[in-house]
Amino acid sequence: MNLGFALLVTFCGIFIVFLSLVALILLITLFGKVTVALDNRAVRPKKAKEGEAIETEELASAFQAPLAAPASLQNNDVIAAITAAVYILGEKKGKTYAVRSVRPAVSGQNPWAAAGLRNNVRPF
Repeated sequence: MNLGFALLVTFCGIFIVFLSLVALILLITLFGKVTVALDNRAVRPKKAKEGEAIETEELASAFQAPLAAPASLQNNDVIAAITAAVYILGEKKGKTYAVRSVRPAVSGQNPWAAAGLRNNVRPF
């Protein structure tokens, strides 16, 4: 065997390996973008038509889990903001709703830990 043939085989092998690595990177990147687009399409709430109110169940489905607010935020400003949001939703439907109580969401674990767990176990 001569040195020229050995160098040719070596460089062809290196070229094929790097070409296949680039192809794998492109394939994985494309797969990631497709799954993110599908996830965003599934989570995005439906838009209401002109003059039609968005159902509260549709709004609730857009958010997977309520997060508990810190105790420092449990004041009259937060309650006023929640009351205003409920009033606007009721006004669009032509109904009146009343906020009788506001409580933080009770969860058995830290909301950040729950979000991390949901992120790690969701399907691709």
